[in-house]
Amino acid sequence: MTQPKDSYKLSELPDNLMLSPKFLFDWWDGVIEKYGGEVAISNKSPDFKLARELWVAGVFACCKRLSSEKEHWVSAVTDQAPDALVAYFDLDDIGANRQIYQIEVTEYDNHSENLEQTLKKKLDKAYHPTTRIVCYMTHSDPKYVNSNNPRGYEVWLLGGFIPKRDKAVNPQKLLCLTTGEDYQIDMDEEKQVPNVAEAVWVPNTKSINKEGKLN
Repeated sequence: MTQPKDSYKLSELPDNLMLSPKFLFDWWDGVIEKYGGEVAISNKSPDFKLARELWVAGVFACCKRLSSEKEHWVSAVTDQAPDALVAYFDLDDIGANRQIYQIEVTEYDNHSENLEQTLKKKLDKAYHPTTRIVCYMTHSDPKYVNSNNPRGYEVWLLGGFIPKRDKAVNPQKLLCLTTGEDYQIDMDEEKQVPNVAEAVWVPNTKSINKEGKLN
C-alpha cells in the first residue's frame, strides 16, 4: 500500500478498509518526519487530528491483541462518532464475523483546562453504549470517572510511563479506569509486529470459501 501525496491524510482512504496497527505506526512516523513532532502533535486540522486518533486506536488494538492472541485492525470513521473502529474476526459455521470495539478518543495536553473537564465533555455525550473512551494522557485519578459516568462507558487512559523493571525503549500504558484492565507495551517492539497484511477489505456480508477460510 502506498501513501497519498500528503501522508497525514488518512481521511482519503476508503471507510471499509481496515488497517494493521504497524501500518498506522509507520504512517505516523512518516508524518512526524515530514512535518515535525510539534506540528503532528498540536495541529488542530481534521487530518492531523484523525492521524492522532488512529495512532491511539492502533495502540488499543495492540493491547487487545496481547490478551486475545488475535490480530486486530483499525478503521477510521469520518464525520460521525466514534472516531475509529478496532476489530478482530471470528469464524463460525456460517462465515466471518467482525467483532468491533467503538473507540472515541480525547486528548489531555498542556492546553486542556483540567482532566475532569476533558473527560466530562465525553461522558456527557450520548455515544453507543459499547463505546470505549480513550483519553491520551500521562496520569489521572479514576475517582472522578467512577462518580460521573451515568451511562457506564468504558474509559481508558493512554500515555507513556516509566516501568520499574522493564527495558522497554518506548513504553506505553493503557489502563481502563472502569474495569481495571491494564496493558503495558513497548512501541518500538510493536512497530515490528506486522499483521498478515497491511489492510483487509470488509465484505458487506459474511464471506467464506469451501475450505472454511475467510476470503
